[in-house]
Amino acid sequence: MILTKGFVLECRKVNVLRDFLCQAMDQVDQLEEAQRWRKCSEELPEVGVEVLVTNCTDFGISDWCGDYWNNDPFCGYTLYNVIAWMPLPKPPKEAK
Repeated sequence: MILTKGFVLECRKVNVLRDFLCQAMDQVDQLEEAQRWRKCSEELPEVGVEVLVTNCTDFGISDWCGDYWNNDPFCGYTLYNVIAWMPLPKPPKEAK
């Protein structure tokens, strides 16, 4: 194989594309990690931060008070036996 300027330039393009794809995959992994369900037995949210909670039957919005879940009064019921939670998504940005 003869190394030509064109071959070297194409290799650089491949490396740039590889680096871009690796960065994109890392960003996807970070987003998936941020929005995954967390077991309450392993991890609890910061006190006072609203999160989505489930008992595997129902879902609700609640915040951890340090000793108990403070259910959102707009749900109309209290969610008992919470086993998992996940962060709420960010609200949409206003259209300009």
